[in-house]
Amino acid sequence: MSSVRIFLTGFRPSIGALRDELARQPGIEVAGAAGTMSESARRLRLEDVDVVLHAVLGRTLLQEELGAIRAVTPVPIVLVAEEHDPGLLDAALDADVADVVVLPQAAERVAFTLRNVARRVAPQVETVRKHARVITVFSPKGGTGKTVVSSHLAAAMAKHQRARTLLADLDLQFGDAAIMLGLEPEQTLHELATAPGTLDADKLRGYLTRHAPSGLDVLAAPLRPEDGELVADGHVERMLDIAGPLYDVIVVDTSPSFHGPMLSALDRSDVLLFVCTPEVPTLKNVRLGIETLRLL
Repeated sequence: MSSVRIFLTGFRPSIGALRDELARQPGIEVAGAAGTMSESARRLRLEDVDVVLHAVLGRTLLQEELGAIRAVTPVPIVLVAEEHDPGLLDAALDADVADVVVLPQAAERVAFTLRNVARRVAPQVETVRKHARVITVFSPKGGTGKTVVSSHLAAAMAKHQRARTLLADLDLQFGDAAIMLGLEPEQTLHELATAPGTLDADKLRGYLTRHAPSGLDVLAAPLRPEDGELVADGHVERMLDIAGPLYDVIVVDTSPSFHGPMLSALDRSDVLLFVCTPEVPTLKNVRLGIETLRLL
């Protein structure tokens, strides 16, 4: 099998040498390391890894820490402890972790454990690996900078986080995401919606425009307002379902209204960014928008 990509959580200086030695082992690629669980969760949402190597200090917060990891990735977890603790081994067994490494251990031995875990668990992981994280940017008032936020967020995720990122412009009448990025798309959501046959991954790629400076893929809004009327809820739902396994992050730009395609995106969203400016009309619309969302 190819190299096993690992990520170290609960990282601290005392295991820095182990990280460095693992990076030199054949068949092991260290994707990164993070000390706090919040930073670990953020990075794991973006990194494509095969095994998480979690450094534990004791049993007190073990379940909480494992829960935070499993909330963002289905990959197996190997615990690394700096001292022998029989109670920790029992807790690890109850928590269904893949293996436990008690230091000191030779880096070669730890690498063998990681490769073995990845090989043993890989088939199950592939069946439950999560789709892309969907971030929808919305404002019930025009002119708040919604498209600026969505386009810059998507480009930053693609360029700086190296995440496979898709920006889908669902402002179907007056979408400006492509213009904001300096693109002149030949294919848009209109062509996707009116094309014959069933949408699949290969067909979807044909409707995307690549933003070369960042590596971002863009699914542009229709070029003419009347073309947006041909994009139905089902088209958006199918597009998001197909794009999910292909990307790490999907950023959705929207129009300032609760139309069907926008609601379809909202149903599939992991994060909703509500954009507003400190003006009375905008704040009024934001309050109404939040009340509407609570009723949905």
